[in-house]
Amino acid sequence: MMKNTDELKNKIIKWLNEQGYPLEMRISASLQQKGFRVVQSEYFIDPESGDYREIDVVALVQKEIDDVLFRVTLLIECKLSTDKPWLLFTSKETRLANPACVAQRAANSLGTRYLYEICNNDHVQKLSIFSLPERPAYGVTQALTQGKDVCYSAATSVSKATFSTVAELDEKRRQQDENICSIILPVVVIEGQLFEVFLENRSDVVVNNIDNGTLLWRNPVLGMPHTILNIVTATAFDRFADEVLASTCRLFELSEKELLESLRKVLEEENKPSCMTF
Repeated sequence: MMKNTDELKNKIIKWLNEQGYPLEMRISASLQQKGFRVVQSEYFIDPESGDYREIDVVALVQKEIDDVLFRVTLLIECKLSTDKPWLLFTSKETRLANPACVAQRAANSLGTRYLYEICNNDHVQKLSIFSLPERPAYGVTQALTQGKDVCYSAATSVSKATFSTVAELDEKRRQQDENICSIILPVVVIEGQLFEVFLENRSDVVVNNIDNGTLLWRNPVLGMPHTILNIVTATAFDRFADEVLASTCRLFELSEKELLESLRKVLEEENKPSCMTF
């Protein structure tokens, strides 16, 4: 009986590894250890179908500044791809102006106004959560396959989760009159290798191994010209999370004046009297 039980356990562990569940568990444990608030297997409403979908990991850091709850959230989709590497098609010509790198991030209504207020700040532009690599990506695919486009599916899923989260926060604010300023960073973490592909000297295809990249996806899921996605390998995720945490803490330090000014403008646009003293 014991032998049968051990065999079943081994089969279960093998199946879990094949499905990628340990990756989600490791990512969540890492974020919790760093001080993020973490929820696994969170559900959101698909903005197109209205059906409930699942996002693997939600992690956030927040701080209360006067009457505003200031929050930076990671929405993370985890993918197992050990036998088929992911490719990011990159280019130095795929750029955004520094203010746009800040202003075009996903956020709720108060967060969007806040990003507009701070987007010209040099210190903010240099934070890792807003800066871009030398060669951002304009496309992504999975190599060595002709089947389902897993990359497109993952990017679409985490983008829809971001859109749904933004809508939910704005609705909550309308119903409960809570002042939440939320910036949301969609992330895809892969268990496998990641390569960038680019053209050199107008003719030579170069393939370089990398551990993370930023996709400027021209898919207006979030209602902006670009949906900005981070794609990170599991081996590089700890460093990525540390950079997000450090950038967020620095952003909190820089934010009070602009955050309160943003709230004032949002309240004026909504024709709501402000109960805050500025």
